[in-house]
Amino acid sequence: MWEYEKILGEGTFGNVVRVINTNTSEIAACKIIDMIKLNVNELVIQNEINLHKLCVHENIIQFYDYKKKGSEYHLYLEYAAGGDLFNRIESENGIEENLAQHYFKQVISGMSYLHSLGMAHRDLKPENILIGYNEILKICDFGLAAMFYDETKKIKKLLNTYVGTTAYMAPEIFKKVPYDAERADVWSCGIILFIMLCADLPWTQATEDNPRRIIPTIGSDRIPIGFDRILLEFL
Repeated sequence: MWEYEKILGEGTFGNVVRVINTNTSEIAACKIIDMIKLNVNELVIQNEINLHKLCVHENIIQFYDYKKKGSEYHLYLEYAAGGDLFNRIESENGIEENLAQHYFKQVISGMSYLHSLGMAHRDLKPENILIGYNEILKICDFGLAAMFYDETKKIKKLLNTYVGTTAYMAPEIFKKVPYDAERADVWSCGIILFIMLCADLPWTQATEDNPRRIIPTIGSDRIPIGFDRILLEFL
């Protein structure tokens, strides 16, 4: 059913290959996870599949299907031809303010949808946001996603697995205390907006060895002059 074409990317948690459906000619992306090579627990992959399958939203990469082939899981996903958001950010100037606003609204829309399901992504960053047709942003990679409500969706749980990408982690994750994953996602979105506009992280350092990251003040060399006043206050 799926014919494998070219590799689109290689990452820590597997390769992504462009595939085509031989019955419908539809192009898709296949994320290949080799449990042995990557030393990944099968339950982790099953969790990613189960949570991603729940998501149906314009700003979430659509999950189509999966197959298990020996030690490999093949996840068939919506194809986004525009690459990821990280590669749209110019190294010196970032993204123009109006376009950044347009993109950020979509990131928030996708994140809000996940939260309405009781789900936190826990690894929101420009590399995990793809760009599809008509500049529509798509959140992808649910390998670290988790539910923050109990099965009845009545009681909100604090999580105690400390995962994510260092530069985008909320302070409570660094401190390794039980945390509100919904709020931690919001924090990550704030970092994404900053990077889009400033082409830089807001931190002087962002490492586990230095959890006391210093947030810059307006007028510092990390926040360029010329932004709209409301935007500056937001940052």
